[in-house]
Amino acid sequence: MDTTKNILDLSNTEAKDFLLREESYSSVGLPPYFKFEPMLRKLSKNIKDKDLKNLVLEKRIRNIKGLSNVNYKLTTNKDGKLSWREFQIINPIVYIVLCNLLTDNENWTYIKNRFKKSQKFKDFIETTSIPPIPGPNQKQSAVQIKEWWTKNEKRAIDLALDYEFVAHTDISTFYDSIYTHSIPWALHGKEISKERIFGEKNKSKGGNFFGE
Repeated sequence: MDTTKNILDLSNTEAKDFLLREESYSSVGLPPYFKFEPMLRKLSKNIKDKDLKNLVLEKRIRNIKGLSNVNYKLTTNKDGKLSWREFQIINPIVYIVLCNLLTDNENWTYIKNRFKKSQKFKDFIETTSIPPIPGPNQKQSAVQIKEWWTKNEKRAIDLALDYEFVAHTDISTFYDSIYTHSIPWALHGKEISKERIFGEKNKSKGGNFFGE
């Protein structure tokens, strides 16, 4: 039986601490002298629970809504040939604000309950990409690879005893092309999310802020 904890097993404060770790912020392979965690934790203490609008009003940051270069972009070769992939290291201030929003006690409870509700489809849809929690002296990347092997590769071998064929699909440049409003749709449903457009009724719905 798999006993590996994942982020949904954590409280909101534990989840925030997990998201402020080095490997949670970026999995891009950079030289070891790049250390993001000290900066993230200092920013977290400095920003506290302020949102981007407050930070702009206080003139602590520029109004980034109309900027196209908020994040740092890296282009890497995917297969050693002609396939290139763009990565982005999210602006640390934006990341902290998103972490605060995500791990707000009310929002975090709602998200966890939403995932529990989706488990009713577990007989034919299995979610295998929820970040696992590494134990003492374990690296996040190593635990993630083990999870991938157990829940994908090994699971495929098990299912091969019952099925003759397997279909592999992939969404090209998924993270670059995802429609951001699909986040609140997934959390709250389309109808509730769209009410945000016409009034303040659902302004407090956490997912709506992710889609803006």
